[in-house]
Amino acid sequence: MKARTKIEKQVAASNEKLTAISPKVLTWAVRKVAGHVCFRTSAHKCTCGDCGRHFDYEGKGKSVCCPYCGTRLQIKDTLKRTIKEAYYFSSLEVVEDLQVQRVSRLETTFRKGMPMEVDYWEACRLWLNAEGKLVVTARARTLGYYVDCFDWASEITLKRPPKSIGSLPTPISIRIIGCCPN
Repeated sequence: MKARTKIEKQVAASNEKLTAISPKVLTWAVRKVAGHVCFRTSAHKCTCGDCGRHFDYEGKGKSVCCPYCGTRLQIKDTLKRTIKEAYYFSSLEVVEDLQVQRVSRLETTFRKGMPMEVDYWEACRLWLNAEGKLVVTARARTLGYYVDCFDWASEITLKRPPKSIGSLPTPISIRIIGCCPN
């Protein structure tokens, strides 16, 4: 979509200057949004999904703390060797008097005996100015059964704003631009 209004032109210019998501936000997303899995066999042999180390756990609880990395893990009684999970998270930033909510997909892969692998892709950006006008930049969508059908090879470009916007988990330390009087 071509930028026509003043705010769309401002967003198109700011969209080019935007940097990558900070490592601090990614570590927050991995710790707080992603699940942490412990593989447990019938012989009570456990494998931490985060660090990949093995330990014994005789308890019957649904969660355990890894003795090596200290992460709280959800126990899965399974013989599977690989588990893949995907989550969406968002972060808020202020860029040139515009507040931007960056929505990303976080994909974690747990392989038995190996440390957790993390990948992320940015899906869309919601831009808001001080007057409350919303502009959306996002990746192209593909037709399919699933809701999260983004074309990950496409560029993030200007789109029509959606009719409704759901809520996504965001980091606690955020700075809101002055659109609401105290």
